Amino acid sequence: MENHLAFSNLNLTSLIKGVLGMGDKTRFWIDLWLTPVPLREVFPNLFLIVKDKVCLTQSCFEVVDGNIVWKWRWKRSSLNQNETNELSVSLNMLQLVIVNNTPDRWIWDNDLAGVFTVASMKQILLKNSNMPVPFTIKWNSWVPIKVNILAWKAEMDRLPTYVALVKRNVDVGSTCRLCGDYEETCDHLLTSCYFAMLIWQFVSNWCNIPPIFAFSVRDLLTFHEYCNLGLKKNKVLYGVILTACWCIWKTRNEMIFQNKTANISKTMKDIKSILL
Repeated sequence: MENHLAFSNLNLTSLIKGVLGMGDKTRFWIDLWLTPVPLREVFPNLFLIVKDKVCLTQSCFEVVDGNIVWKWRWKRSSLNQNETNELSVSLNMLQLVIVNNTPDRWIWDNDLAGVFTVASMKQILLKNSNMPVPFTIKWNSWVPIKVNILAWKAEMDRLPTYVALVKRNVDVGSTCRLCGDYEETCDHLLTSCYFAMLIWQFVSNWCNIPPIFAFSVRDLLTFHEYCNLGLKKNKVLYGVILTACWCIWKTRNEMIFQNKTANISKTMKDIKSILL
């Protein structure tokens, strides 16, 4: 977790807030307890001249006749104007402090209930991370599992395309068998290959939607989200797109392993036969 926090420029102590009791655990200047940030950041000039920078809060006050009297230990006897101004503001803020005879306790500052949850930690990391949110494929219950799995592998570029095999030192060439023009990658095979483009034209006409233009597998897998067809029809369209990807891959494999000829009409029939 520490590595994730460091990558997100977060400090664990900034996520935990002290609730003051008798001041026995909360450090006055260092810990988060009175203000949204530690007091050392609110009053930097005072923090520079305080003797004990890690002192506990209970050492900074005493109760006299039921009133809290704050005690200060500076490195020098006189304060300059900036320090005096900060001291005045701090005393006004400290008037709101209430102490009692119970031990200090700690709460998770990013949850209304003050309780740590994995979900709240995940939200913090995602919100502050410099990394893009990882893409998660949505599985469609209306198509066979094998169709979902193929799309999942394709989006991660884990299909054994020619380019992928060459990277594994398998000498099979790298040119796409369906079009014969470009290197066969997952993105090319399912989006920009001439054969695939004809399939997407068929899908667009069959589903009565705008033309499908995609530059990556991820574009295909999110296309339905922007069609505004309604929840049910969006799911149907998503199933059609997933099935079309499966059938394009199946046609490619039949060419390679069974010496069959790629046939647009047959592939279209295959798409319909799976869905209908």
